[in-house]
Amino acid sequence: MYRSSASQADHRAASSISESTRARNTLIFAAQSRARLDQSLDVVVVAAQRVLTTQTRLRQLLAANRSIARYRDRSALLGGIVNSAVALVEAGSGVLDVYALDGRAASQVRCKSEAQRPTGVRTTELRVQLDDEVFGTLYLGRDGPDEFSAEDEQLLSSFTEMAAIAIWNANNREESASPLAG
Repeated sequence: MYRSSASQADHRAASSISESTRARNTLIFAAQSRARLDQSLDVVVVAAQRVLTTQTRLRQLLAANRSIARYRDRSALLGGIVNSAVALVEAGSGVLDVYALDGRAASQVRCKSEAQRPTGVRTTELRVQLDDEVFGTLYLGRDGPDEFSAEDEQLLSSFTEMAAIAIWNANNREESASPLAG
C-alpha cells in the first residue's frame, strides 16, 4: 500500500511539474508568438504608410502638373511654376531664373514669399529644359534641418520636365499670336 500511495504521489508530483512546465512553456510560446505578430504588424503598418505617402506625393505631382498646364499667360505660368514647386516639396522659398534665347538669365520669378534666391543650408537647383533647350533654372530652399530627399529630387525632376513643356507651349502661343508671325 505504501508503494501504491508513493507511486500515486510521485505520479501526481510529476504530473503537476509537467503541467507547470507546460504552462510556462505555453506562456513563453504565447509571448514569443505575440512578439512576432507585433513585429509583423509593425512591418505591415510601415509598408502601408509608405504606400500612402507615395500615393499622396504622386497626387501632389499630378496637381502641380495640372495647375501649370492650365496657364495661358507666360508670366503667370512662370509664377505658377515657382509656387507649385515650392508647394510640391514644402520648400520655404523658390526662385526661377528664366533664360533668354541666347542662354543668359533674362528675368527672375520669385515665390509669393518674395524670397531671394535660396542661399541657406538646404537648397536644391534644377534645370528646366526640354531636350537640349534650357528655359531656366529653378532654385528651392528649405529652412531647418531637413534636406531635400531623393524622392523630393525625383518629384522635382518630373515636375521641371512638365514645366519645360508648359513654357515651350507658352512661347509657341506667344509667337503664333505675334503680328509678325505668319
